[in-house]
Amino acid sequence: MSDLLRPPAPRELEISVFGPGFGESVALHVGGGSWILIDSCTHPDLSCPTPIHYLERLGVSVSRAVRLVVATHWHDDHVSGLAGIVDACTSAVFACSSALLKEEFLTLIEAYSAPLLGSDTGVSEFDRVLEVLQRTGRDVKEASVGKALWQQDASWAPDGFPCEIRALAPSDAAVKASRKTLVGFVSDLGQRRRIPAFSKNEAGVVLIVRAGGVSFLLGDDLEETHGGGWSAMFSDTSVPRVESMVFKMPHHGSKTGHCDRVWAELLQPQPYAMTSPLILGRNRIPTRDDVKRISGHTQKAYITASPQARSPRRKRSPSVDKTIKENLPDLREVFCSTGQVRLRMIPDDPASVEVELFEGAIPLSGAWK
Repeated sequence: MSDLLRPPAPRELEISVFGPGFGESVALHVGGGSWILIDSCTHPDLSCPTPIHYLERLGVSVSRAVRLVVATHWHDDHVSGLAGIVDACTSAVFACSSALLKEEFLTLIEAYSAPLLGSDTGVSEFDRVLEVLQRTGRDVKEASVGKALWQQDASWAPDGFPCEIRALAPSDAAVKASRKTLVGFVSDLGQRRRIPAFSKNEAGVVLIVRAGGVSFLLGDDLEETHGGGWSAMFSDTSVPRVESMVFKMPHHGSKTGHCDRVWAELLQPQPYAMTSPLILGRNRIPTRDDVKRISGHTQKAYITASPQARSPRRKRSPSVDKTIKENLPDLREVFCSTGQVRLRMIPDDPASVEVELFEGAIPLSGAWK
């Protein structure tokens, strides 16, 4: 059995970040066989979402072991395959940003749920998630600043440990700003076209995971904005100031997701940091400058694939190429991989930390070499 397929011990804490290049997903083992899944990603060579594929290879019964599924935001690159995850994880609570349950976003779902040719969207995926929840009679838990999404005490399992997962964002100000942006979309529903993504992700879900005496900060794709983002989060006095030892960096490590106060106030010195790249045509994040900036904060940073990576060209007939060029002129190449950064540790033993890199994952310091 390879190290990849070795399941975590019952009292072992795990965070795995998966990156297909365009988006990412996170899996957490929080003790006693309990798992948490955050966002989703897919790969064309896999028959199910990447995190489900990983758990099933570990021998995990996802219908029983996954306790919580979180959608941090609705952008295409973080929800691809999410309905499949929600459908498979029948015992899991589903949580999402409170901004996604407001009237404005639900109106967009109704208008844009049917995808155009070759253009499946985060909105249509979220619509499928809601259909699964309705069919299975499950509710949605709203994630907003300071709200606990899932908790277990030491008695949850004889070999488990206390765990709490709490939302640090979105703030009330961020949700308000997001709704204002959505109003603009709702007022322009005259044409059947692909819905544009927000220019900034201002109302995403940021999570703090506290398990057995250690904490992880999961930064979603939260970016700095005029009405929301990290600054709005810090303005809320209910946000706990916990120094985390692990940081899932926001927005693929880009400068738009950077906030000095996060590194100074919410993280331990030299934290373990991880992310996946965004590789969309010529748009490649993190950049060389991003890597240099992050390296100034920690030397223990990892990425699921090099931002320089390229997908092998898939063979298509000339007629298919012609159809794509005529109907989808703005289509850009998306790099896909099954890269994985995995950190495991015994919560009360910091010396037990082990970082493993699979399928092209590398230390961030080597991203542009």
